Amino acid sequence: KIGKVLKVDSTTEKVERGQYIRLCVEVDLTKPLLSKFRLNGRIWGIQYEGLRMICFKCGCQGHKEDNCPLNKDSNQQGEIQEPINPTHSLDREVQSDRTYGSWMLVQRPQRRNVSRNQAPGTRDRGPDRR
Repeated sequence: KIGKVLKVDSTTEKVERGQYIRLCVEVDLTKPLLSKFRLNGRIWGIQYEGLRMICFKCGCQGHKEDNCPLNKDSNQQGEIQEPINPTHSLDREVQSDRTYGSWMLVQRPQRRNVSRNQAPGTRDRGPDRR
């Protein structure tokens, strides 16, 4: 279970088939995030929006991999332990072998800055180009 569904994106509700489903879900951030789930025999990756500090070693929110408490525990034991990946036979929906990774974060496209003085439909070509 990912968490309690609070809202379904209106575009997702209107489309019968698509490449993804966008939901607003209440997640317990004191526990490791769920990165994948199985549905109808396929493994699907979960992407999160709005989370800034996710550790890709333990899956918890609030610190990065280099400050992970698992690093401190494993350094005391003399070996580094990777999280157990329960889904080694991944389908094409999830291409990562790691349980956690940057693929869990939604990548928003970069927006270009449009100057307020610029006429609509024109492009800024810089000071030397006209």
